[in-house]
Amino acid sequence: MTELLKVLEDYDPVRMSNGQIRCMCPFRENHPDGSGRKSFFLSPELGVFHCFSCNAKGSAVRLLTRRFGVNYFDAMEMVNLASVVGDKPKKPEFELDKSFTVTPPKYFLDRGYKDETLRHFRFGETDDGWMIIPFYRGRELVGFQQRKQTPDRIVRNNTGFNKKEYLYNYDDGYDYVVVVEGYSDVLRLYEHGYNATAVLGADVSRWQAQKISEFEHVYLAFDNDDAGRRATEIAYWQVSPHTDVKLIPYPTKDPGECVDKRTWAESFRDATDYAEYATYMAMYWDGYIEMREKVKRDLKHRAEDDSR
Repeated sequence: MTELLKVLEDYDPVRMSNGQIRCMCPFRENHPDGSGRKSFFLSPELGVFHCFSCNAKGSAVRLLTRRFGVNYFDAMEMVNLASVVGDKPKKPEFELDKSFTVTPPKYFLDRGYKDETLRHFRFGETDDGWMIIPFYRGRELVGFQQRKQTPDRIVRNNTGFNKKEYLYNYDDGYDYVVVVEGYSDVLRLYEHGYNATAVLGADVSRWQAQKISEFEHVYLAFDNDDAGRRATEIAYWQVSPHTDVKLIPYPTKDPGECVDKRTWAESFRDATDYAEYATYMAMYWDGYIEMREKVKRDLKHRAEDDSR
């Protein structure tokens, strides 16, 4: 709570007995008449704010990052700690079972990812050489992946993490999203200035498709291999009945390897509709039609199983 109050100190914040913070409205441009002096409330428990004078409202984390320039994950931690009435913080559902520090792993630095990007997403390393990739939902740490670049490349998620009900870097504050396979793709597009979310694999669950469908515009950018093309079909046939879907024809193996910002920007501008994509695929891939029809049958069976 102390850190959150410090961020708001210019607005005379007071913590109320119910855990909410009351202060002057930070959106002073909305109050030319001097109103809004004590009409602004922030609820750490609910993670939202509301000014009852100018009606400004929204996510507390977004307020901290966009209005006050706080790092996204620091903002989540501030709100999470402040949500506790009293001195004892909430106990997380699990603890990392290794000593973990937010130190950008050399493996990702060598692949051209920026130090500040890796710190933003809180990538780190353990004392015994494991890379740690944390998975957040909002401000809550819900899982993590351990990874070691041995000749066999060991990758494992923590016990109990259900990736079928998770989207990496999901942010519904935008009207569009680029859907990719992995977190390394998300990091690259973040560096290029695009909002992206990852399904963490080459499949799209019904839950993931429903969340993706909430965006006004959806751009699919799965890997340029057979598994990625299949994932494109799985995503398209689940999402397209609900919102606008386009496909990005980028030139590299996956978005994570598209290091050049201009190349990605051109690919994004060239995003095509499904009819054009399907026509191209049918012309140049002999097995495309068969694969597409199998995906549609499999999705039908999934829906039938879910309805039982």
